[in-house]
Amino acid sequence: MILVISWIYLQTLNKKKKLTRITLVDSFTRKCKGRLIRKPRYILASMGDPKRPRKQYETPGHPWKSDRLSMELQLLGEYGLRNKRELWRAETILRKIRAQARSLFVLTGEKRVQEENRLIQRLYKMGLVDENATADDVLKLNVRDILERRLQTIVFKLGYAKSIHHARQLITHGHVYIKDNKVKSPSYHVMRGEESLIRVAIPLEAK
Repeated sequence: MILVISWIYLQTLNKKKKLTRITLVDSFTRKCKGRLIRKPRYILASMGDPKRPRKQYETPGHPWKSDRLSMELQLLGEYGLRNKRELWRAETILRKIRAQARSLFVLTGEKRVQEENRLIQRLYKMGLVDENATADDVLKLNVRDILERRLQTIVFKLGYAKSIHHARQLITHGHVYIKDNKVKSPSYHVMRGEESLIRVAIPLEAK
């Protein structure tokens, strides 16, 4: 088996950038009517090809702590989560927010005021803090504050579902709309002001 790696330079349609492709030629021989025939196989790999998506969560450092396991089990049942990955995703979001808040304490002067106002405004739009909150208030957030803004939780608390699990079923079956957009993700983060735009459309049963 002979492996030949050749470089092919292709020019894009706009003729502004050049892409580099690696062509892997896997040449092999086979017998056909007494003759040896080489049949190449090509595997093209170009720059910019879609890669495997990264994980959006971080797993706990110590997986077998009994108090953490009991707390996770309680949160899974209370908020109707499908698995612990959904909980770990919320914890990762909270961890990043708290890290941004802690980084403000090393800043001084006008730079800190600007960065703190930018963080507070973003979290206010997410419905996590009040408009007059500070960095200390951001550090007081916990994972329940993130889970309370899930679409599944809000649909249940607005009275559209009989239980938290029923709310998840309505969302995954495509019955929940935010304004005119159908949302089929139970983990969708509801922004401030979107609560009044949520509606549930359930088809009538045929008699």
